[in-house]
Order: sequence, then structure tokens, then C-alpha cells
Amino acid sequence: MEQKIQQNIALRPYTSIRTGGPARYFAQPADSEELKGLLGWANTKQIPVTILGGGSNTLIADRGIDHLVIDTKGIRGITVRGRLLCAACGDTLEKAVTVSAEYGLAGLEIFSGLPGTVGGAVYGNAGCYGHAVSEYIDWVEYLSCDGSLHRLYRDQYRFGYRDSPFKHHKWIITEVGFNLMPSQPIAIGQKAKKYRQMRRDKGHYRYPSMGSIFKNPPGTEGGRRISAGKLIEEAGLSGYAVGSARIADYHGNIIINYDGTATADDIRELIDHIRATVFEFHGIMLETEINFFGIWDTER
Repeated sequence: MEQKIQQNIALRPYTSIRTGGPARYFAQPADSEELKGLLGWANTKQIPVTILGGGSNTLIADRGIDHLVIDTKGIRGITVRGRLLCAACGDTLEKAVTVSAEYGLAGLEIFSGLPGTVGGAVYGNAGCYGHAVSEYIDWVEYLSCDGSLHRLYRDQYRFGYRDSPFKHHKWIITEVGFNLMPSQPIAIGQKAKKYRQMRRDKGHYRYPSMGSIFKNPPGTEGGRRISAGKLIEEAGLSGYAVGSARIADYHGNIIINYDGTATADDIRELIDHIRATVFEFHGIMLETEINFFGIWDTER
């Protein structure tokens, strides 16, 4: 197993925002058995493990990660059995959307165009347009820290807004079963294309970014959430920058690395400035939905 482990690997290319320092140890398993072997190696060496999927909602510290970083994108494979679409953790969410459309299974098309992997989407309970990935989950298979395999059914644990049980336990997602509705492949494909184009038209792919930085806070009426992006724009922050980290002119809740030279410290400083300014302007403290990994000078 040690031959599959590299040392001092730069992580910038493995994140969508293109920032971050090196991993002390780094591995890319090709399947769940290799993943299990890596966990065993880390347990024997008493080295903590950080799981990295698509890196689309992840900010890695400039000083890097003093762990074994396991990139799970190589663990792939999608199968369909009736209404059940089973996708490995490293498959992209877009691939799951494409396959579901080919088999005439509706539900996932609303997530077309979202970056990242299936495992990452379930971990963060990704969502858009009032829907969340958890609505379509039948079960999730995962490895516990001792390498044993388990299956969790959706009704066994609570999935919340941008939250899942995997954020609160040392469980590593390996495969997800989605329970979808039969429909017409052409219609599903057209909807997927529409959502993908909507994101393109809104500028989501113009610059390296992590997607939405903040959760939408609860509203004051009926518990409905209000737009974090709108709060940020109303506070006069559109286009505000720290170094090369800038709030996108086209979406208040997106930070871009506009010339590719932004540091993680730039981004974190900008995040802290946004939170302080929005609180001063609106009296609302925004909560981040991205993952902070690595060695930071101060804890979040």
C-alpha cells in the first residue's frame, strides 16, 4: 500500500478555486478495496485522514494539510437497477445526471451543471432551486474509520440544509443509491441541458471558484430562507477584493480567484470581511457552507 502513497503533493490543482498548500501524504485509490487499505495504513501509522472529492467547495490552507489526503475521484462506477441508480463516490454528479437521463430516471437533472462528485454532494447535501440531493437518496454505503463497510438508509439519520450525518462522523462515503422516478429520457435530458445553461449564463464557470460560500439564512416569515448573495450585494460588497480573491460582480455569494494568484489566506480574509460587513449592515451573521481543511493560523 505504501507504494501508492506520495509525499508533499501540491493540492492547488485538486481544488476548483485553485489555492492551497501541499499534502504531507497523498493517495488516489482506484476502488473501495484500495481505499480500505489506505485507511488501514493510516490507522497503523496513527496519521489522520482527510478525504478530498471534487474539491469544488473546499478551501485548503496555504500551509497545506499535515494528514494523509485521499483523493476519491478514481473510485467510479454507475449501475442502474429499475428505479435505483447506484453511483460510486468518485463519479461526478454531472455523470450521474447524464446516466439517469439515458435510463429515463428523473430527479437528478435539477443538479445538472453543479461541479463536484457524488460523494461530495451527499456529504454536503448539495442543493439548488429549493431541492437537495438527500431527497433522492435511498441509501449510502460508507467505510467507518476501522475500514468496515456499512449501509445507511435515508430515514435512519437526519439530513439538514447543507448538512448530513457524514459531517458529524468519521464515515467515508463509497457508494450512493438514488431512488428516482421513471420518465421520458428526452424530457429529462432537455431539463438537464436547461439547468446547465442557466448556470453558464449566470457566469458560474467564468473563473475558479467554490460555488456558494455561505448558507442562505432562515427568513423571518414562515421559516423560508433568504438569499445570502442578496444580503452581500445590499451591503455594497459586489466586486470587493482582498488580493486576487474577489466577490463576483454577477453573484454576491461567489468568491472568484480572478487572475489565478489568490491565496487561501486572501479568501479567508475576504470571507471574514463579508461576515462582519453583512452583520453590521443587516444584523445577520452568515454561516459558511464550504469545507476548511489544513493548517490555519487561527481556528474558524
